[in-house]
Amino acid sequence: MARHHREHVLYALVCERAALRAGAASFYLRGLVWRDDTPETDYGRYRRHDTKIDLSGEYRVTRWASVFFQGRDIFNVGQTWMETPPGAFEGQGAALRRYESYGAHWNFGVKGSF
Repeated sequence: MARHHREHVLYALVCERAALRAGAASFYLRGLVWRDDTPETDYGRYRRHDTKIDLSGEYRVTRWASVFFQGRDIFNVGQTWMETPPGAFEGQGAALRRYESYGAHWNFGVKGSF
């Protein structure tokens, strides 16, 4: 059976930083990354599209102290690798090959300036 190759194009949307400030509070969108399906070197294997968001914020308590938070992959989007069955168009009828999820990562703390 002849194999058909679907052309892959990698699309990515990246937002490096956006800020919202209201009084003593500041919120930052540190990263928004959308990635389209990404092929691997083997025919029929690819990483599924995903969107990951990083967020941080700070609240100034006094002139010298503030509390902060940072979140990485805040919606806990896993990484999914798919595999196309032999003889099918690449990407059609694909089955899950591997799924990895590392969880959302959060940091909280107090900052001081002297």
